[in-house]
Amino acid sequence: MSKIKLLVAIPVVLVLGVLLILGYQHANQPFRDFTMSEKKLVKDRWVETADYKLKVVGVKEEKQKKAGELAWSNLIVSVLIENKKHQNIRSQLLGEIFLSSEKASSGQALDILNEDGHSAVFKLGKAIPCQIIFETPLRDVTDLTKVWMTVMQNKEHQYTKYVYHF
Repeated sequence: MSKIKLLVAIPVVLVLGVLLILGYQHANQPFRDFTMSEKKLVKDRWVETADYKLKVVGVKEEKQKKAGELAWSNLIVSVLIENKKHQNIRSQLLGEIFLSSEKASSGQALDILNEDGHSAVFKLGKAIPCQIIFETPLRDVTDLTKVWMTVMQNKEHQYTKYVYHF
């Protein structure tokens, strides 16, 4: 009886092992196509992405509030953005734009405002001046050479990282 169990158990274990290995390889397959390219954003020059055109116009800092020992400030990046798609791309931009520093990511954009201080609405084919607001700890922006703005775009496992050094 134990020989029959052994003859059944060995092939079952082998089949499960093969299925486990094949499943692992299949689950990780999309990441083999992953590519990353990096492009620089330069002040007063248009950069064209798949969904919009972006031009950095200026940067300023507004000191905000003090919470305990940590002081906060707003870093405001003035940009021109032209929508190339038929839908509103504001939420897409908020998900793609963030601040980075030597230490780590300092945070995503809080909001994108138009000239009147309201949430920006991007119409197809029209460049709109707006401000991207980042709220960040003051210690991260005291030396702007150590902080940069990153715009990350993903198109079918091909990432393009647009970097603006302040």
